[in-house]
Amino acid sequence: MTFSELDPRTLTALGSAGALEAATSPRAPADVLSGLSAHPSAQVRAGVARNPNTPAEVLGLLAAQFPREVLSNPGLPLLRLARPGLLLGFPAEGVTALLALPDAPAWVVDSALRHEDYGVRTALAARPDLAPERVTALAQDAGWQVREAVAQRPDLPEALLRQLAGDDDYDVRKAVALRPDLPGDLLRTLVGDPHSLVRANVARRLDLPLDCLLSLATGGDPDVLATLARRIDLPGNVREWLSASPEPLVRSAALQAWTVPAAWLTRAETDADSDVRSALARRPDLRPEVMERLWRVPRRARRRAGRAADRRKRRRADHPRRAARPRPRACRGRRRERGGAPGGGAGPGPAHRPAGPTGRRPECRSAPHRRFPRRPARRAAARPRRRPGRRRAPDGGRTR
Repeated sequence: MTFSELDPRTLTALGSAGALEAATSPRAPADVLSGLSAHPSAQVRAGVARNPNTPAEVLGLLAAQFPREVLSNPGLPLLRLARPGLLLGFPAEGVTALLALPDAPAWVVDSALRHEDYGVRTALAARPDLAPERVTALAQDAGWQVREAVAQRPDLPEALLRQLAGDDDYDVRKAVALRPDLPGDLLRTLVGDPHSLVRANVARRLDLPLDCLLSLATGGDPDVLATLARRIDLPGNVREWLSASPEPLVRSAALQAWTVPAAWLTRAETDADSDVRSALARRPDLRPEVMERLWRVPRRARRRAGRAADRRKRRRADHPRRAARPRPRACRGRRRERGGAPGGGAGPGPAHRPAGPTGRRPECRSAPHRRFPRRPARRAAARPRRRPGRRRAPDGGRTR
């Protein structure tokens, strides 16, 4: 049997050796190679990626797993001539795998620059050997992920750095704020950024001047203050001020320092916020008795909440206006209409209830319509029926 006589629907009948021979044969047809591209053996799929008869769609699917085999396919130059935008039809995962190769050819880089998927352009922006003109083109990309990847490049020119420092997207400015070669004027500009996450990234810098640090501390944003509270070079008075912040996030961050005064630990033990107590429990130098007291806090809180609920129930039961009201169904049931008691025994019905001080029988509170009965609607006076075709004349007589 030749390869042209193989049925793609019965390729599972081939063994591993037969499938590998068919995948590497130059006489294998395209439909057989398409069927073998889903073979469980990686050697068979790699042989399909190297076969010159493999269709372009199958090569695009195999490029994510076998990028080097796809680039070494002898039929790829002919496919590029037949389809100038060959990589534009490849899946994003396949093009990203091709870009990850250090020796990727220039035509792959050019095609990735025009790919519609922003993930491909982001992977292209992270390549270290990218030409400056391509970096400039990617810095003006419409996708913020691409511009963020450009802002993270170590060899970024100062002109592009200043351009990205004023970007509309805050993620791009966050990446600029963490650059080690950030000029001083740009650093002070980012200290006053309108977004709190950008200022939080500025607060992480180890070369932050003291005046910028104090400016960030007076901002009042919880994210920025929590980042400052985690710094090891924070002045003592600033750290003490942050430890008494009304924000639980800031108080939790202040407990993550290497050395914390004992007064802070005692205050955090009785903190009302559970996140602050959790940050205290994560400290490695916490004493065992404090850990045990923190462990018993939830149990005490549950018991305290249960006792408070019991007190509310007792007050509701003792209060005359908060007593348990009967269900409306019991008041409107047929047993009361028959004169029976709600419990099933004999007893006076609504018609035989004793009258109250006002002379009226008490009504059920759960039935407002019984307490305030509706006023009967007025009915129009009955008029005599007239014979059809007759009407009263103005003079009082009758006319036909």
